[in-house]
Amino acid sequence: MPRAELRATYASAHNAPLSLATPLDVPASSSSSSSLPSPAEKAAYLRDLRAATAALQERINGELTARMGEDKAREASAGGGGGGVAAEAGTDRGKGGKAGSGGGGGGGAKKAAKDVDEDAEEENYGEEVVEDD
Repeated sequence: MPRAELRATYASAHNAPLSLATPLDVPASSSSSSSLPSPAEKAAYLRDLRAATAALQERINGELTARMGEDKAREASAGGGGGGVAAEAGTDRGKGGKAGSGGGGGGGAKKAAKDVDEDAEEENYGEEVVEDD
């Protein structure tokens, strides 16, 4: 069977480029050179393609999650100061709340309200986000 590969590439300003690939078997033509692959061969190829796509997506998600952690660590060390502590004070993690929903009228709640929602940031990492007006 001829070989092909499913490839994904990612580049950002702050990280090294990422290129991941998964090999695929391409269905060969049936006995005559002009005929197309049989329906069973096509179905097997599509099944393998779907599995390879899911596996590649898992690898991409793992790599981008690791890079997001590195970016946050880099930002925290570059920012210095105690700003991160104030931002965390108003965050209601594990209860479905957004930053700033933890109550408290102190400066930490104001700072947290300005910070990005962690769940939304992780979901959109590496993608351009268009703000609603």
